[in-house]
Amino acid sequence: MADNATHEIKDRISIEELIGADIDLLQAGKSLKGLCPFHNEKSPSFHVSPDRGSYYCFGCGAKGDVFTYIQETKGVEFREALVELAEKAGVILENFTSENTQEVKGMYGVMEVAQKFFLETFQKDTDSKSYIKGRGVTSETKERFGIGYAPNDWHALENYLKEQKVSKEDAQAVGLLREGDKGSYDYFRDRIMFPICDGQGRIVAYSGRILHDDEKSAKYMNSPETPLFNKSRSLFGIHLAKPSMRKMDFSILCEGQLDVVLAHQAGWTSCVASSGTVATVEQFEILSKVSNNVIIAYDGDKAGIAAAKRAWDVALPLGLNVKVATLPDGEDPADVIVRDPEEFREIIKNAKHVIEFVTERILQKEADKHKQIQHLEKYVMPYLKYVRSHVERSYFVSYLAQKTGLSEDTFWLETSGSASAQQSNSYGQKVNHTAIEKRSAFDELVDVLVWQKTLKEPSVVNSEVLSGISLPLIVRRIEDSLEEKILDEQKLFTLEHQLEKPQLLTAHIEALVKRINKEFIEQEIKNLQAKLGGKLDEELLGKIQDLQKKAKT
Repeated sequence: MADNATHEIKDRISIEELIGADIDLLQAGKSLKGLCPFHNEKSPSFHVSPDRGSYYCFGCGAKGDVFTYIQETKGVEFREALVELAEKAGVILENFTSENTQEVKGMYGVMEVAQKFFLETFQKDTDSKSYIKGRGVTSETKERFGIGYAPNDWHALENYLKEQKVSKEDAQAVGLLREGDKGSYDYFRDRIMFPICDGQGRIVAYSGRILHDDEKSAKYMNSPETPLFNKSRSLFGIHLAKPSMRKMDFSILCEGQLDVVLAHQAGWTSCVASSGTVATVEQFEILSKVSNNVIIAYDGDKAGIAAAKRAWDVALPLGLNVKVATLPDGEDPADVIVRDPEEFREIIKNAKHVIEFVTERILQKEADKHKQIQHLEKYVMPYLKYVRSHVERSYFVSYLAQKTGLSEDTFWLETSGSASAQQSNSYGQKVNHTAIEKRSAFDELVDVLVWQKTLKEPSVVNSEVLSGISLPLIVRRIEDSLEEKILDEQKLFTLEHQLEKPQLLTAHIEALVKRINKEFIEQEIKNLQAKLGGKLDEELLGKIQDLQKKAKT
């Protein structure tokens, strides 16, 4: 059912209209192009194909269809994108929209009711208002983040929800209530409440900071995992940070909610938090969809540095460009911002790439030259393989050579077998030159014809193209390849970009056909020459001469 529905939705929804509502798209041959909505750029590298119902960005590699676009721009799962687009297209999702979808929608409603309670309680509580004010949070910032308060009462929220006709079961399903030996009770008590939202700004969970320390309760407590909340995929502040992340082309990752709240207040609106949990692959994948550049600004103590290392060990293999901000020992971003916002600005400005950050810490802490080299080999060299740009890797090799006094060749030797041969093409994509082999005209022609098959109105007719090839065997091989070969979006859009003008496409195909005929004629000449050997065979010599004349035409 879902598979049929997705096809029907794609047929009814124009991808160019969907994306065109967010960005300006201009005609570029058979496709459209504009500034990428997934990363900051000045020249358009984002292409949309109405024929295929897909998009591809040559700058950041973002690709997909209408479902992917909704998922990535709104930060939702496929299920939610399917429901939204089905409603937009007027497609009925049988056995899908009724019970289970309405149940999830109902959960968001329960969170909104609870949010109203926490906000009202905050306004009545002197201590919670004093705490937020004492931490340097303005009333405007407090409102923007929806900060509330859960009173020190086992049943205050439960009673409120009951008055608002919210069942105990529904409240337990979203983690607001828990069931104990004596019945249900409020999960959060005497805590400053920070709503955790999804990419669309819908509340999916809460993080509560203890207000009056009883020396028994945890300082911070997050909602349990629910159908709405998966802590591995959630980032505090992501719904507010995305626009700035795109504009500034980097995100700042902190540990705590107050770090994010005060960073936004100070103008660093691309800041998000992992909410005290170890940063996950899923969280970095969310960030990478907006920008590949991340600055880790964890606490400036031993635990903060250890957590930062765990974070960059996750981020670097994903291809992210990771820098680390050095905070004063024992302080977090919130402490620095309250004392001096300009100091935090300098800290972010002077953030160093992981390789530089770790290298400097090793050289500062270890005086023995031999041990320095050992530590660098163990803790720094493995990170070089994750630097995908050949230019950047060259910089870091020079940097390490300068810091250690060793030759650059030593470090290049260590990186051999990694991605050291990668460079960027004209679109900024990474190309591994050691893996590139010269492609035959046969392969190139097959790619062009496969691309044309994906279009509703192809510009070429296969039979006409193949009629220009002199050898029937080659025609059959091309026809077989057309049935089997599938091209990825990058290749399809590359061909569409390179051959967007009809005259270019025609000329290119003619040149490929000519090359194919020539390549196979030359191969036949080699076969005959091998067969001839050192003998004098007039018939074979005649065939060779005839083929040589054809090859020149």
